[in-house]
Amino acid sequence: MNIAKGFEVLVPWGDILAHSSAFRVTSGTNRAHVVWECEGLPSSLTPQLTNRPLQAAHSTTDSLWKKTCFEVFVRSRQSGVYQEWNFAPDFQWNTYGFGGVRRVLPNRLWPGPQKFGIEAQGQHCRIECEVGWENLAELCRAESAGLLDIWVTAILFDGSKTQYWATQHFSGKADFHQPGLGRPLQRFLKTS
Repeated sequence: MNIAKGFEVLVPWGDILAHSSAFRVTSGTNRAHVVWECEGLPSSLTPQLTNRPLQAAHSTTDSLWKKTCFEVFVRSRQSGVYQEWNFAPDFQWNTYGFGGVRRVLPNRLWPGPQKFGIEAQGQHCRIECEVGWENLAELCRAESAGLLDIWVTAILFDGSKTQYWATQHFSGKADFHQPGLGRPLQRFLKTS
């Protein structure tokens, strides 16, 4: 894969399904724009892909990580609070909030994505989304203190095989909730 300028490579773990995956993040105050690109997708995955322009996201579904999905995590290094957004190629999405690693925070309103889009052609897929955390005081405080991390992951599932993509994998297994996957959000700030 030729990595376009501004994209970072994701590393696979598990069954081999795609040849390569990369992501790009740009951010502004209380929000981030994320783009994933996957190349060399097998024909068993391509029927899942539906072209949709970047638009408001509506329909939520639980347990998207059990099939093909793309994920964004934003975490406060101050409090350990983080939010996870999941996006599936069938245009389903969901979001979850945590008070620490895999410690779900119930009864809180976690903002959904502002926009979500999919572009698929042959063995290539591009997923794009805009997420924000302006209503989450812990994440806004961490951002203004320069203590907000972001990480991007992907799960590819073709019905029998699963491949996990992240910037790195710890302990010989895929675990996307590890804070060590995060990169400082400041690194991705738009400069104009």
